Amino acid sequence: MPLLLYADEFILMSESASGLQKQLYALACFGEQRQLTVNLSKTKMVVFETWQSDVCDFVLSGAAVERVESYKYLGFVLHATKKLTFGTDALVATARKALLAMRRCALLSIRDPALQYKLFDTLLLPILRYGCEVWGVDTKCSAAAEALHWDFLRRLLGVMKSTANHMVLAELSCFPLQVQFWQPILHYHHRTIALDNVRLVKLAMVDGFA
Repeated sequence: MPLLLYADEFILMSESASGLQKQLYALACFGEQRQLTVNLSKTKMVVFETWQSDVCDFVLSGAAVERVESYKYLGFVLHATKKLTFGTDALVATARKALLAMRRCALLSIRDPALQYKLFDTLLLPILRYGCEVWGVDTKCSAAAEALHWDFLRRLLGVMKSTANHMVLAELSCFPLQVQFWQPILHYHHRTIALDNVRLVKLAMVDGFA
C-alpha cells in the first residue's frame, strides 16, 4: 500500500507482515543511500485487529521496531483494537483541560454568556472537531463531544439538565456540534471526490461507502 506523507512524518502501511518488512527494508536502503537516519525512539508499529495477537518482530536498520497499542499521528490517537471513539475521547479529555482554564472568566469578571460562548468556540471547538472530516459522520464518535458541549451550555445559562435542548440552543443562538462538524466534513468529501481515482485517500473513502 502507498505510504502516507506529511512534512517530516510518514506512515508505512501493509496488509501483511512480510509486506511491511519489505517497506522497512526499502526505507533503510533509501536512508542509507541519502545519508538519512530514522529516529527509532519515535518509530512505532501498530497492528490493527479485533484482538491483540502475537506477530513477528519488525526490523529497521538492524534494530527492532517497538510495537505499541496506540499511537498519536498528527494529533489524533489511533488504537490497535479499539474504534475511533478512542481517539475522539482523547480529544474530549484535552478539551476538558481547556475548559478548566475558562473558569478564570469569573476572575476576569467575564460574565456575559455570549462572550463566554465565543471563548468556547475559540478555545475548545478547534480541539473537539479536530479530524472530524474522518470521524464526524459517526455519531458515536461525536457523542462525548456533544455531551461536553451540552453540559457547558447548561452551566453557562444556569439551567437544569432536564431543560430541553432546543431551548438552550435558542437562548444562545447556536447549533449542536454535529451541525458544526458537517461543514468541514462536506468540504473534505467534495475535495476528495475530485481527486484522481488512483489516490489512496479517495480509494479509502470509496471503500468506506461500500
